[in-house]
Amino acid sequence: MNDPGKQSANPCEAIFDEFVVWYGGELTDSLFAPNRDRPSNADYLFEGRTVVAELKCLRKEFFNDPIVGEKANKLIQGWLRKGKIPKNHMNGSKVTIPESLAPKIVDILKPPLKSALEKANQQIKRTKNTHGAQGAKGLLILVNEQNSALTPDVAFYILANLLKNRYSQIASFIYTVPTMPMHNETLGKAANLWVSGNARDGVDGVEPAILSSIKRGWVRFLEQKFDYEIEILEPADVGILNELSFILS
Repeated sequence: MNDPGKQSANPCEAIFDEFVVWYGGELTDSLFAPNRDRPSNADYLFEGRTVVAELKCLRKEFFNDPIVGEKANKLIQGWLRKGKIPKNHMNGSKVTIPESLAPKIVDILKPPLKSALEKANQQIKRTKNTHGAQGAKGLLILVNEQNSALTPDVAFYILANLLKNRYSQIASFIYTVPTMPMHNETLGKAANLWVSGNARDGVDGVEPAILSSIKRGWVRFLEQKFDYEIEILEPADVGILNELSFILS
């Protein structure tokens, strides 16, 4: 987060900061004196400081990372040579990875998300201690801006596995894709994906009513700001994520 009054270098952070103020939340940066050294806190406080939220914006295209791209390409080329990828899974330069091989690709995509979650967990804990909100519930807000390689089913698979047994400060999550509309054959229309819920089974997460309120507020804010209707796709069954595809311009 940047200093209060200064525009964020990250457009995703800047617009979410604007939304939180509009919604009635607090920016943690605004709670410190201008010249005071600031710890690496979580970004936002909601609902009378009963929810501590950290925003992570995924801007970098994973496969544009030379290391990630090299690993993935080497793996896929090896599968092609060994005949592990059927010919009907190839369409020009596009290769659809069989479900049985998908976990190996997921392992390559996992490190950037793991790093983001580790940092978010620490920031939420530090913010609770700094602002005397030890009883607050931690909320991870993950915004996928430009990672077309991180398809919804892959993203949810990674999140579910990472959050399952670790990162105890993160009680709930929001995962949204605001800049890459998606299409679902069942719905027959394009929409922006929004998935939210508890980080793991048995956790006392953020109240569903609060998560729903944040979603509705986010939609109203964007519609007012940009003067066009926002369509949200919020699957009741995460299995529907397998039917989604990005619509890239």
